[in-house]
Amino acid sequence: MRTCWMVDAITNWMGDDAWLWTLSCSVRKFNYLGDVHVITGTAATDPVANTTTIELSGVNQRGETTCTARATVILPTPDGGHAVAPDFKAAEVPAATAPGAPGEGAS
Repeated sequence: MRTCWMVDAITNWMGDDAWLWTLSCSVRKFNYLGDVHVITGTAATDPVANTTTIELSGVNQRGETTCTARATVILPTPDGGHAVAPDFKAAEVPAATAPGAPGEGAS
């Protein structure tokens, strides 16, 4: 659910003409019944690549960061056109991992 909240914050911010290119989310603590979360973020824009990198975090009412995300958004073209997504390259897609996966120190 928290991943959905962070994606919702990104897609609401970027609008219909941008493209959500990459997304990485991490849920680090439990979300207890009745918890309140505030999703906040910062953005850094690369005008050469026409992208914005967004760092998000979800903080509960106890001040604990329970989830984080990092996304890259391809912005609309400067002349007002839709975002142009690069060609798909399968070799650039990272393998999915999970805590304790081989290679992460699990024994």
